[in-house]
Amino acid sequence: MARIVFLSRNNEGHLFQAMTLAQTLRQRGHDVTLVSEPVKAADIAGRFGIDFVPLSSADVPTRWLAKLLPVIGTAMFCRADLVRIKMFQVLAEAMLLKGPDIVASLQPDVVVVDQNVVAGGSVCEKLKLPFVSLATSVPWHAEESVVPHWVGWPHNTSAAALRKNRWGNWGFEVYMRPAMNVINE
Repeated sequence: MARIVFLSRNNEGHLFQAMTLAQTLRQRGHDVTLVSEPVKAADIAGRFGIDFVPLSSADVPTRWLAKLLPVIGTAMFCRADLVRIKMFQVLAEAMLLKGPDIVASLQPDVVVVDQNVVAGGSVCEKLKLPFVSLATSVPWHAEESVVPHWVGWPHNTSAAALRKNRWGNWGFEVYMRPAMNVINE
């Protein structure tokens, strides 16, 4: 059977969906391993009977995230957004620095990459590994006729609404730019 590696965000909403699929694949005889930040993922993978490999065990990104995650929920909106922007940048750096060695050491036949794992697809491309994207949340589709899912305004096809959608998509691009700069360097 196949060796399958899951790259998932360290968030219950992402992990429970990914691990449900991973558990089904394991029940069908595949060798399945989760790679993620260890703050919550190790426990959740264990509950599903899935092997776990931490993205990093003792260096800056993980310790930084462990201290940071409680702040995100309690910080004021702007401060929380600045923290999230930095978080995505650090996760991209960690994935690009450590991901190739970790994934290669597992010798997967295929990788399942959560669409919100920053740089997961880049790691697979670098290793020339086949991968699929797993949508565990609403996908981002930057198109002016589609309301960005994070803004909450109603669908409308007027010129003003299309302009608002363009601004919403631009805002998300700015939000993700630090992480994308790390990936595209």
